[in-house]
Amino acid sequence: MTHVVSDRAGNIIPLITVNCSSQGLEAPPASLPPSTTTLRLEANKINTIRTILQNHQYKKLADLYLDNNSIPSVKELEGSEWFSTFRVLSLRGNLLRQIPVYAFDKAFQSNNNIMQVHLGHNPWRCDCHFIPRFQALLLKYKRVIHDLKDIRCSKSDDKETSLVQVSIYLQGAAKKVY
Repeated sequence: MTHVVSDRAGNIIPLITVNCSSQGLEAPPASLPPSTTTLRLEANKINTIRTILQNHQYKKLADLYLDNNSIPSVKELEGSEWFSTFRVLSLRGNLLRQIPVYAFDKAFQSNNNIMQVHLGHNPWRCDCHFIPRFQALLLKYKRVIHDLKDIRCSKSDDKETSLVQVSIYLQGAAKKVY
């Protein structure tokens, strides 16, 4: 239990953090204690977020840390109830090459709880199809995306984009125009 809060009726509600980091998990736990608001799943072998979004036990989860796993896609977030109410989402160090930008934009616009998003240390796809929309999203929500300096293009033979900080493009410092 990390702390307690009281509801409008004065009832005390415990807020619980579950830490399952570095446990070699291939999937999130099937159940969580009631009132769990934070789940830490860093440094495991998780490759999908689908089970988190579909599990009713995760309904009250506000903060989700999935850093350093093997997640290649987060398209399941689109339209999920959790994505419109979360507070913290950390996906650093996964295998993300792109995200559904329109879904992130829609969720970020309507989510009044959002405080932090972390997307750094992923091998981002920097091509003319994805990067303009991704850059616009990063710029629009830079107040909640806390690791802009760590969001870089994937390593490639193209020296103009290989490992380039995506936010540099946002600031107009890049010579290559998409």
